[in-house]
Amino acid sequence: MRRAASFLALIGIGLIVPLALIEIGLRLFAPQPLAVNVSAWDPHYGWRNRPGTHGFFRTSEYRMEVSIDSLGLRDREMSRAKPPGTWRILGLGDSFAFGHGVAADSCFLKVAERFVDHRSRAAGGPRVEVLNSGVGKWATAQEYLYLEHEGYSFQPDAVVLAFCDDNDGEGNMEEGVLRVRDGRLEPVAAPEPAVRTLQRVSQAVPGYAWLAEHSHLVNWIRVRVSVLETNREAKRLAAEAAARGGAPRAVRGVGTTTGPATPALDPAPTFRIVDALVESTRRHHVPLLVLFIPGLGQCPPPDWKPSRPYPDPRPHETLVATLTAHLDSLGVPLVNPIDELREANRTALQYFPIDFHLNERGSRLVGRALARGLMDGGCVPPAIRTGP
Repeated sequence: MRRAASFLALIGIGLIVPLALIEIGLRLFAPQPLAVNVSAWDPHYGWRNRPGTHGFFRTSEYRMEVSIDSLGLRDREMSRAKPPGTWRILGLGDSFAFGHGVAADSCFLKVAERFVDHRSRAAGGPRVEVLNSGVGKWATAQEYLYLEHEGYSFQPDAVVLAFCDDNDGEGNMEEGVLRVRDGRLEPVAAPEPAVRTLQRVSQAVPGYAWLAEHSHLVNWIRVRVSVLETNREAKRLAAEAAARGGAPRAVRGVGTTTGPATPALDPAPTFRIVDALVESTRRHHVPLLVLFIPGLGQCPPPDWKPSRPYPDPRPHETLVATLTAHLDSLGVPLVNPIDELREANRTALQYFPIDFHLNERGSRLVGRALARGLMDGGCVPPAIRTGP
């Protein structure tokens, strides 16, 4: 027994020492972002916020605490039933709506909530709350499905769609959860990918959550596994496209805002999905407002040079311009704070320069613009509406 114990101890030392040296090396020479596992596989949306998650994201630019309530919202604990005397606005979006990089109360949805709630109560109106259902790397396709499957159960009085200029167009091309066939939207059956199965199994391992928030080696491995899965999915989609004689669909990269180069931006899926969202909200008699979130490349500060590859902003600007004209023709209220962001970026950056998400300043600016747009667009209690 003593011999066996000594042998096992030597094996343990032989494993632990190299891993410890790699961990030290990464900390010194290649620090990794440290992150709690905030998402989980979902058959409807591909993935979603994991209810009950609590932990931290740590990068060279920020330390962000994350709490997900029991309904999957990045919010205080919310009820599905709307409390009496409450005007409720449902916020849909991706990591920008989620508030990646900032505290939950600093994200633009909550900035707008405080502004509109104060105005409403001062005017003798109801309490106003804005629910944050944002999920990292979602696109309009997932957001539309979420609204259909769950969003209306919150009994919203209005809906805000946060459209990310930089990547929602490509995301809607992926056909991961929806595809356009003969002008109709069809759900796509997508089995749980291997990386999500591995993630689910890892989360059941005692101590893994702590390692995910503290170990640079574990996060280095996590990113590489995700990249391998993305590359595998890209090959699969390319093979399917070749089989039907078409062009490959877009696939965004892992761990970046925009990912690698993708096929030409096709606006058709985005237009069809947005039209379905407009039709849905009108069918449910819930006003919709679309908030465009410009990327840093659309409003760069003077002499800005990106720290990593950034996509050509022109195709995204063209998509936003045509989508704006289309939504305007449908009478959908819009908010696009690009001019304010351009002006503000001249003196103080409104984005994290490496991560490219909105920082605290940018979130406040967008939140104030959203609050004004909600009031102008008639998406708030009648006592404080300023528009027609």
